[in-house]
Amino acid sequence: MNLINELRGNEISLQDLHWYAEAFKTVEIYDEIGFLRLESVNDSLLGAAGDIVVSVAGVNVEVS
Repeated sequence: MNLINELRGNEISLQDLHWYAEAFKTVEIYDEIGFLRLESVNDSLLGAAGDIVVSVAGVNVEVS
């Protein structure tokens, strides 16, 4: 039951998806540093968005 509750807690809302889309439009890469502007998100979305930016080839550091 704990696993089910944990997985259910990882869902995102349509508003969260909107914030992701807007944030990814702001990505700028300078050498190994990726910058991302997030207007309004919770901590889990911030971490997930940062992980995606760091997954870009050549990016080793992400700043939100």
